[in-house]
Amino acid sequence: MHEQLHAAKSLRHLLSTHREILIHEVHDKNWIPFLLDWLKLSHCPSIQVEALWALTNIAAGNTEHTNMLLRHNPVPALVALLDSPNEEILEQAVWVLGNIAGEGAASRDIVLSNHALPPLVHCILTHQQSQQILRIGSWALNNLCDSQPRPVLDIHALMPVLHALLRSEDSEVLSHTCWALSHLCDGPSAHIKVVVEANFCWRLVELLQHRSWRVTKPALRTIGNIVCAEDEVDYTQFILEAGAVPHLKTLIGHSNREIQKEACWTLSNIAAGTCEQIQTVLDSGAIPLLVSLALQPAGVTDAEVRSEACWVVLNATSCGSDSQIDFLVREGCI
Repeated sequence: MHEQLHAAKSLRHLLSTHREILIHEVHDKNWIPFLLDWLKLSHCPSIQVEALWALTNIAAGNTEHTNMLLRHNPVPALVALLDSPNEEILEQAVWVLGNIAGEGAASRDIVLSNHALPPLVHCILTHQQSQQILRIGSWALNNLCDSQPRPVLDIHALMPVLHALLRSEDSEVLSHTCWALSHLCDGPSAHIKVVVEANFCWRLVELLQHRSWRVTKPALRTIGNIVCAEDEVDYTQFILEAGAVPHLKTLIGHSNREIQKEACWTLSNIAAGTCEQIQTVLDSGAIPLLVSLALQPAGVTDAEVRSEACWVVLNATSCGSDSQIDFLVREGCI
């Protein structure tokens, strides 16, 4: 045991500092099966932790390195560790799974096909006092929801854990969770239906005011995906009733170009709705700001931001009433 622990620890340190040089040698010397076997040594958690760290360093490399690891079918052994009583083992097992899932749709689907989602959800829900597990767990969930084509997963099973994560005050957890929701809402309208009916809209709108743009941006992206959904149900109305429009107006002037652009894009989709929904945009006082953005010379405001600002006006004139078009004229849209 002492020799195994020393070997695992040494390998972990070597890979953390010289991964690019040594990773092929690790593969050629057939180290990966050793590391996977050591994951089963539940009577010696220190060896499990060191083996997991070494696997993390392999999985954190490029696509070739991840594929090198996947050839040894590591996912079942990693999933088996998600019920470990040792918190450090849990963290590292989730970390390796998250790295594999984040490599693309094919590796993500390998993780999902090995039924990793239910124990991951359970792990997060039962360790809500651990900030580190919440951070790593929300990041891994985001990776499992990301990439094209969209994953096949039980979205209903995700709702309790996403609800719990959205209550966090930690910016990193909120960012990962909102990105996961944005990916889900970028899929079929059935996913948006589940998210909206789970009453996420109010919290997402609240997060538009978050101090960190890393939280604001994915919350905004999720709201944008909801309002542009094509379905018999008018999901835009849920966003309006949650009070989104005044916050979207504020974000038109955000210092982050992507947030500016997506705020305009979201408003343009609202302005493509009913006359009542268009009126919400007009009443917010957003039009003068949009006109000002559209009129700014190239180089002062990004061209894509100006284009999205123009789309709000275009959609409002296409879908609005005569009196609303009169209002737009008075606000300088001509």
